[in-house]
Amino acid sequence: MPLPQTDTNNNNTVANPGIQQSKAYTKPGEPRALFSCLPYYTYYLLYFFGFYNFYALHNPYWIIAIVYIGIPLLDFYSYDWLNPNSEQYKKLLEKNIYFKLPLLGMIILDPLLFFFSIYKWTYSSDLPFIFYPGALFMLGTNAGHHFLVAHEIFHKPSKFDKIIGTFATFKSCYMHFYIEHNYGHHKNLCTPNDPATARYKESIYQFLPRTIIGSYKSAWNIEKRRMTKLRGYKTHWVPQNKMIWFTASYISLPIAVFMIFGLRGFALYLILAATSVITLETINYIEHYGLTRKLIGPNEYEKVTIMHSWNAPQRFSNYILFKLQRHSDHHENSYKPYQALSSKDESPMLPNGYMLCLILSYFPKIWFRIMDRVLTAHKAGRSLTEEELKLNKKDSGLVLSFISFIIITLLITTLYLSK
Repeated sequence: MPLPQTDTNNNNTVANPGIQQSKAYTKPGEPRALFSCLPYYTYYLLYFFGFYNFYALHNPYWIIAIVYIGIPLLDFYSYDWLNPNSEQYKKLLEKNIYFKLPLLGMIILDPLLFFFSIYKWTYSSDLPFIFYPGALFMLGTNAGHHFLVAHEIFHKPSKFDKIIGTFATFKSCYMHFYIEHNYGHHKNLCTPNDPATARYKESIYQFLPRTIIGSYKSAWNIEKRRMTKLRGYKTHWVPQNKMIWFTASYISLPIAVFMIFGLRGFALYLILAATSVITLETINYIEHYGLTRKLIGPNEYEKVTIMHSWNAPQRFSNYILFKLQRHSDHHENSYKPYQALSSKDESPMLPNGYMLCLILSYFPKIWFRIMDRVLTAHKAGRSLTEEELKLNKKDSGLVLSFISFIIITLLITTLYLSK
């Protein structure tokens, strides 16, 4: 049963399972909330503050506190439901370069910080042990965020964009993400054929091995089919097969890191690369968790619609994630640049922003409890009741409080040991 739609001309509210009163609306003219690209440079502030934490304060837990406590708290109080109208959409496309620059800058900045940090930490012996878990976690999840930048770029029709977007995943040994995501996930999402769709009641710990292995296999199968059926080769073992080169890089890059930085640097690299991949796949986990498409024929499923992705209107997570939370519109219009994506009232809504949901997913019992309420309401075409909203807020607050306690304890301990 579809959810009732919003009339964007008169701003009537609609029932929505994730936010009790959702308001997707438009505003005439050039509202700053739509046309200012400055909020999307916020991540640069986090980059430089993180760098300062790592190499001046030697305490990574400050930046972890900002990202994993501060942003979820800000998300509780600020929502972004503003959509561009048709004229604004055209103007946003005309101004695309201003919104693309923060992405291109990160394509350069992230690998520099990544490998510079491996170099520094390989040859530094004066850092306390407690520094490393936080630093590796923060830099690894930052590299995971870099996948979102790559994703935004390689979805564009330009061959140059596809090349640099794919190359941005090189340092994490996950270049096949380009193939599987574009030609597998977008076709098969919310079906049993998609390794990147989390099934109902599948925990993140069950999902991660399935999606990491399954996505690699899927990419090989896609390239095999492209070589033999579309390109007419007798075998897929030809130089034109991208997966041969991608797989070779997964061997050559770690070997190069080992040769340059030694065993210590090699171990640091493996932890960072693994953390980045886990971060990416955790995002994939929450994007379609428990959503399915109907089987309408032999191995044929209903068309992908805006009902097959989880969305979230939390403003600050939207800035950090380049509006990835408007995920339904992305799947409906994959070439659309992030600044022009729209919120859809009919789409399923998560109970919190992506940043907090990433944390919640690692507590399966609580995650299932929260999402059971949201999925039940979504399938019934109703909004959450007041009681369900209170319970979700209580469960989310419990996890955020626990994580805050851990981070603040580590922050204070690191301050004490650094005296």
